[in-house]
Amino acid sequence: MAVLILGAAGGIGGALARRLAGQGAKLVLAGRDPSRLETLAAETGGTPFVLDATKPAEVEAAAAKAVEAHGRLDGLANCVGSILLKPAHLTSEEEWDAVVSTNLKSAYASVRAAARAMTAGGSVVLVSPSVASASRRTSPRPSPGFSTPRSRGSPAR
Repeated sequence: MAVLILGAAGGIGGALARRLAGQGAKLVLAGRDPSRLETLAAETGGTPFVLDATKPAEVEAAAAKAVEAHGRLDGLANCVGSILLKPAHLTSEEEWDAVVSTNLKSAYASVRAAARAMTAGGSVVLVSPSVASASRRTSPRPSPGFSTPRSRGSPAR
């Protein structure tokens, strides 16, 4: 099985890489931090690939690298995510655009690249590390993937 992991240098992406490597998967480890990718590649036997996941051409190049290195691409996991826990009236348009680009454009780029590279079929998994992180910070009863933002003064449920 050949898998491309975006956000491999992060906690969830790194854990996924270790798990898949333990199951014998061939990996391409993509992310922004070259030193963390190199360290993870040494640990898992994966191929490091530095990219900006919000740039579709770079994600497509990573998918092409997986096909070149392993003859195919069977799966792609997007573990890229960003969150800005800041009131909207204090958030700049640039900050908002960066969060939207990281979360949505990287998902679009992932699905597009996978569809083009997985000619024999495969799987795409979109993980949202930022939502899980937000739920731990804002929810009285943490639940992965669910956040319960409250305005000041509103009762906890």
